Amino acid sequence: MDFELTQGGVCASRGFSAGGVHCGIRRNPSKLDLALIYSEIPASAADNFTQNRVKGAPVRVSKSTPTRWPPPWPLA
Repeated sequence: MDFELTQGGVCASRGFSAGGVHCGIRRNPSKLDLALIYSEIPASAADNFTQNRVKGAPVRVSKSTPTRWPPPWPLA
């Protein structure tokens, strides 16, 4: 499979916005450690998980949570 590198990152595609913040997952406060990607129209999502034997809490929680739409939290 061939991929084409696009300038502009995740926001290069029309209709997508993204942002990042430091929320304390990483120790270094100068590093962003949480991202949100927003699509102006309904979009599909996918996830990838590590195959390592040792998995952090965020990976275990994410793998155990079934994908639901709409999500259980408010979208406004």
